[in-house]
Amino acid sequence: MSFFQVPSSFVERTNLVTQERNKDAKLFNKSVAKTIAIAAVGLAVALSPIGVFALSAFVATPIIVAITMPVLSIAFGILFKLIDKKTLFFSAQVAINLEAKRN
Repeated sequence: MSFFQVPSSFVERTNLVTQERNKDAKLFNKSVAKTIAIAAVGLAVALSPIGVFALSAFVATPIIVAITMPVLSIAFGILFKLIDKKTLFFSAQVAINLEAKRN
């Protein structure tokens, strides 16, 4: 018999909270990865025709590409920020749930 014993119910509760945190973290990581993948594919699809058009149609290709790429990047960044609000809401819910479980 040791001097200090942790009650088994406390250990079980701690294990359950840890499992829930891991589950929530996995869900959050999947949603972030999905958002990044969607953004990358969308950006590649949007930029490829513009890049081909700029290369074939204009002599001043570097200037056209230098202007269109940042503009499109900003536009797609705003678009995916709007899409990402769902992910941000989900992550906020996860944080609220974890905090509630902690207390």
